[in-house]
Amino acid sequence: MIHVITTIDNGGAEKQLLILAREQLERGFEVSVFYLKGSGALRESLLSSGISVIDNHANKNPIHQVILWRNYLRKFKGRTIIHAHLPRAEILAFFSQFKFRLIITRHNAEPFATLLPRTMSSFLSRLVSMRASWVIAISGAVKEFLLISREVATKTPITVIYYGFDKMFPTQGVKSLPARDKPLRIVTLARLVPQKGLATLIEASHSLSREGLRFSLDIYGEGFLLDDLKKKVSNLGLQAFINFKGKTSKPELELPHYDFFILPSVYEGFGLSVLEALQSGLRLILSDLPVFKEIMGSSFTGFFKCGDSIELSRVIKELCFNANYDWNDADRNAVLSKFDPKRLHKSTSEIYHRVLRTDDSNFAESF
Repeated sequence: MIHVITTIDNGGAEKQLLILAREQLERGFEVSVFYLKGSGALRESLLSSGISVIDNHANKNPIHQVILWRNYLRKFKGRTIIHAHLPRAEILAFFSQFKFRLIITRHNAEPFATLLPRTMSSFLSRLVSMRASWVIAISGAVKEFLLISREVATKTPITVIYYGFDKMFPTQGVKSLPARDKPLRIVTLARLVPQKGLATLIEASHSLSREGLRFSLDIYGEGFLLDDLKKKVSNLGLQAFINFKGKTSKPELELPHYDFFILPSVYEGFGLSVLEALQSGLRLILSDLPVFKEIMGSSFTGFFKCGDSIELSRVIKELCFNANYDWNDADRNAVLSKFDPKRLHKSTSEIYHRVLRTDDSNFAESF
């Protein structure tokens, strides 16, 4: 199968493709990844896993990429699956020869083309999805968004297949809360964009500092809000509490140094960093988004009302400083078990099989 994706940089969709491609390769499939732009940060990880990376088309004119793409496909037979991830890659895949079956995965609960008016974005999204044999949504929240926003053609089936955790990412035991005489170490991994709700976390930190509570907050990520967020930290006098650490490509090395992971997102398609934090043994506080309830379960005690900094500060005090957080390895493992990468592969392969409608028993058994 051929995966085509907009970038192979260190985003959630890109990391998830790496996880899926590894699982497919382990089961004897030939897997290629074709990407369109960016620095190719995950290129070596893909290659070292034995996955073919097609990069001679990257960062070229889009029209030129379409020509190169169609020429590249000439050596493949019609039973090849093309699996597209992210809007620009979907548009390229739209121009594939019709002998190929196209699967698309929608990774985000946001308009297909964010720079276009909503109606135009929805039309373009439906047009592209008409070419697809199947659409995979990474969560129920994404599927609901696609249906409500009419982003997928009516006749194109949609199935929810959750992300899988990374088996290469070491899973550690749930950490105990620090002694009261030590500061609480809080961390978040997020792009510095409005979607992630980091202003809410900064405002909650201000409330904690005014009460004399000892803590530090490290923010890993890059984005156009960096200067605005730094200014907010400065205006609130939080320079001694909050540090901007920049982007990390190795969260498995950074996360184990902390006690709590907080993600105050306004909306999410999934939130792969939640699984990474769980694997690192961290306790979590999350905004009460439907997708986080899908991941953690509705009875999870670490939710706060989205966008409410006062409630977030209250939840931090209650769960972090008052030690009212009953969470252990069994609880964490029960959550992670829903996101086994083997399940990701099995569910995806079932879609491939249904699309190809093969009577070849050997082929069917290989899935």
